[in-house]
Amino acid sequence: MEIAVAEQGLFLFPVKVTPDQAKEKAWEQKLNVFGTFSKVLMRPKGDEIQVSLLELRYQPFWHAASHKRFRYDRRAQYQVPVPADVQTVEVAGQTLTPAQGKLTLQGVDHCLWEEHREVFLDGLTGEAQDLRRYLAFDRTVPDEQQPLPQDLALVSPEFRASAVVRQVLGDVLHPPSADTVLEEEVVVERLDLYYRPVYAFEYVWEAKAKRATVEVDGLTGEFKPTGKAFGSQLKRVFTREVLFDIGAETINLVVPGGAIALKLGKAIADKRREK
Repeated sequence: MEIAVAEQGLFLFPVKVTPDQAKEKAWEQKLNVFGTFSKVLMRPKGDEIQVSLLELRYQPFWHAASHKRFRYDRRAQYQVPVPADVQTVEVAGQTLTPAQGKLTLQGVDHCLWEEHREVFLDGLTGEAQDLRRYLAFDRTVPDEQQPLPQDLALVSPEFRASAVVRQVLGDVLHPPSADTVLEEEVVVERLDLYYRPVYAFEYVWEAKAKRATVEVDGLTGEFKPTGKAFGSQLKRVFTREVLFDIGAETINLVVPGGAIALKLGKAIADKRREK
């Protein structure tokens, strides 16, 4: 059996929300960020909390889809209840005798099992999230032959392609209870890595020695009251081979101990052969 993996896609969403718009959104929320206790009881003055632009970064998420199809035969035995007065039953030219009020039929099941799966996964945690809305935005394809802009800060994905493949394929990689397999197809139809822009702001309340980091979505403008700064973890250089760690050496991550071949998308397979 082969697992066919489509050519992997790498996409970047250009920022839609300007730094000034993001900062304005963060400024509107600055009195709320330290919680209800601070807002109601401590009552900070507006000028006591300062907001500074900490970073504009691009965070990764995965979009993957798979299709599995198995056609197979399975020997089966069926018990059919018959009336008490029945002594024999003729089926397809055969005379069968019931036992204990049942007729036992031997047969072969001709089966078809299919499954489609689609996942959106956070590139840092691997958590499934509702990220489909981002696909409505325009995206670009980075040119590997050209250097990325110096101010483009990427967060390296912790959840790698091999783990995404394992998750989108699910648990069933062989026909269930098959005696004879007539057809099997396991395909990862989509394995795309997206980078979306996120602003991170740090609030500083000097009088109370408090700090808090929040985020503003660089595409939708949504405000997130919690967040983090990545700082030195941000990368400005990446290679496809690092991001897409799919190959024969990683198949055991998908099927432990299994002798299942990976068949990569043509463009990726050709690129690996050239090296």
